[in-house]
Amino acid sequence: MEENILSCLLSLLAEFGAEKTTRKRKRKQWTLTKDKYLDKREERRLRRKSEQRRDQESARTAIHDWMIVQLGLDTGLRVSEMTNLRCSDFFSKNGDFYVHVECGKGGEPREVLCNTRFKEKIKWFLEYKKSIGESIGRSFAF
Repeated sequence: MEENILSCLLSLLAEFGAEKTTRKRKRKQWTLTKDKYLDKREERRLRRKSEQRRDQESARTAIHDWMIVQLGLDTGLRVSEMTNLRCSDFFSKNGDFYVHVECGKGGEPREVLCNTRFKEKIKWFLEYKKSIGESIGRSFAF
């Protein structure tokens, strides 16, 4: 019975021009080229713009946007990794500062070492959040 159904389906597919697909699809090769990342001038410009907006507007969104730009440029985290961060994912260990990514590429957790410049920025940002009455516990989004 199953063979009849299968042969019937295959013949219908053949009538409509569909092929029997038993082989795996090849993945398209992805190459990192200069047009796919920021050069130093573009990076400085993005940092400067976000800092100007943070300083001029002093609005929560401007400050949060500034921190997202700093986080991305200083750590190299993927956007999907940044969206799932919690305030408690930033921590010190043995004198170094890290970001814990719960679900990285391939669903694997990882810890990303941060530079001193970013450590100072995130400390300032978390203090800012506390000063406006926002909680920075485990269950609170970054």
